[in-house]
Amino acid sequence: MKIKVLSVGIDHYAHPQITNLRAAVADAQKIKSFFTSTLQISAANFCQLYNDEATREAIIGKFRSHFQNLQPGDVAVFYYSGHGSTEPCSEAFVQVGLDNAGGQNEALVCYDSRINGTRNIADKELRLLISEVQRDSDGNHISGIHFVCIFDCCHSGSMLRDAKNPIRIRLDQCNNTERNLGEYLEGQYQIMGKLHIPRADFILLAACSPDQSALENNNGGYFTTALIDFLEYSHKTNHYHSYAAFYSVLRETIFQETQHEQTPHLEYAGKVDPYDTFLQLQGKALATYPAIVRHNNQLKVNLGAIHGIVYEDVQEQEIPIYHISDLKTSVGTCRVRRVELEHTLIHNFEPEHQQRTILTDELNDQTINQYFKELRVGLCGNSLPLEIRGSSESSAVKNLVEQLRHNRFVLKNNKAKYHLLLDKENVTLEGVNHEQILGFKNYTPACTNVLTHLLFQINKWENIKTLTNTKSTRVNPDKMTLSFEYTNYEGVKLKFSNSSVVDDERPVIVEYDPDRSPLTYFIKFSHTNIRKLYCYLVHLDRTFGMKQKHENFNKYLVKNEEVCMYDSFADGNGLGIRNPNIDEIEDTFVLIAAKDPLSIPHSLQQQGLEQLYGMTIDGKEIAGGERSGQTKDPPLDNLNEVEWAIRKITVRTVRKKS
Repeated sequence: MKIKVLSVGIDHYAHPQITNLRAAVADAQKIKSFFTSTLQISAANFCQLYNDEATREAIIGKFRSHFQNLQPGDVAVFYYSGHGSTEPCSEAFVQVGLDNAGGQNEALVCYDSRINGTRNIADKELRLLISEVQRDSDGNHISGIHFVCIFDCCHSGSMLRDAKNPIRIRLDQCNNTERNLGEYLEGQYQIMGKLHIPRADFILLAACSPDQSALENNNGGYFTTALIDFLEYSHKTNHYHSYAAFYSVLRETIFQETQHEQTPHLEYAGKVDPYDTFLQLQGKALATYPAIVRHNNQLKVNLGAIHGIVYEDVQEQEIPIYHISDLKTSVGTCRVRRVELEHTLIHNFEPEHQQRTILTDELNDQTINQYFKELRVGLCGNSLPLEIRGSSESSAVKNLVEQLRHNRFVLKNNKAKYHLLLDKENVTLEGVNHEQILGFKNYTPACTNVLTHLLFQINKWENIKTLTNTKSTRVNPDKMTLSFEYTNYEGVKLKFSNSSVVDDERPVIVEYDPDRSPLTYFIKFSHTNIRKLYCYLVHLDRTFGMKQKHENFNKYLVKNEEVCMYDSFADGNGLGIRNPNIDEIEDTFVLIAAKDPLSIPHSLQQQGLEQLYGMTIDGKEIAGGERSGQTKDPPLDNLNEVEWAIRKITVRTVRKKS
């Protein structure tokens, strides 16, 4: 694995109406120090452009030359520190449902932006560039290239200055005009046979959400400073965190530093895992448990309705609190105040005597916040109904049964949807219709890690599939329409629309001809709610995989506007049945709509079993040790409260009979 970095920092701009910054170059130099000194990557793999070096032509040219010839397993990092800006989205993207009416492109401001009509670098141009360097000489996409973008810049806001503590906002407020398709790079969008956003696999770490401001002082951008401090500490302790884990840490750090609502933003596309460690660096894995974060004097837990937390089930419970150093001995209790979409608010925190003494000392906010970061909460979602049948004298199987007995996300009863069959050294997990989901022969302790991880995923999959909200008063699901469109083998375009919640229970039947190509399709959405809505579209497949399909989840949808949430053709997918022994499969699409911006969607992602579904694994061939990501918990985000609603559409693909 090699790491290649292109770092861009711009304090001084050529156009006199673009306000200069003071610390963007200093931030880019911090990035250089981390990669070249701490990680010790070679000078040849690190490239930098500062101030007048960072013209539009130079950034694009260096991007292409520096990241050419990337191979699977390589890591590429594009860092930008400077002004961000926006511009009207081209109408052509709106007409084909790739953007909203009145939508905006986010853009990076180059040193020579606005000089002789020079354009910023728009987000859709960056997508083209990333896609370009992830293709081989024949134009085929190369999987396995780990591409990371890190941006410390604004996307909206106003210029502010504070004489006591000079805080500047990294935003160029120029009223940029709409560009035509030919003005994106060399006109690649204009010459496409069918306009689409090209495939690219990447993770984006941004200083703030699209409607917020990125701040700096004389020491640097708050985002970059916090990020580097966190990474240096991780390197020093040899404990590396995932991209997902960055969110809660950076958000709280930046809030405390600035007292402004600057929320770091994590976004990704394609085949990437937000639970990967940063740059896939190797180190000791950190166990993850439901965490507590103190924000605005409120305590939140990073589990919510999407993880199966139901307020009526937990409102009367006294929930134990643990310290991270000892997850068996309670150090206090709490109660649930409110269950929201992605997290839960708790109150009535009652620490044990020793912990109460710690908190009653005169402490500053930073010390108190650090104290709560070290706490974990014994809260869990709905249990997975699992029946255990049979017996075994195998010590590994007995330990499995004992572990499941104490596992709170598994509910053992006789009306279970899932069944675990024990027979000597063989263990088989069966589904609702007693079909084999996964089997193990020669069961070993390593199998338990695989199986419990799978049960955790099935539980999460079931929670999303049955998700509902009866408390929303401002988002009406019956004013939301979810549609499925496809063209059948006879060339007839068909559209199925679920106009009311009762329609969600009726599947769409699609006939698949195994002698023909898979059928591509669209998922579209519209609503008549008065309020604008932010949406996720989650695809649940039969192997318990989940994928968030709507890439523009950070852009709101207005009343009476129909938007294409997912185009399977652009994603390279279609409806079909590979396994000749299966006659039909079901795919469920769950739409989550809220009046407030939703968080990063990684909490709705999981790989599932994929090709392993229905297979039997030899336990002797499974490596020992704990499976990475066994208990992946999502980080915290903005308060969603209870104003959200759910719509669903199920597609049943049936094999055509010969």
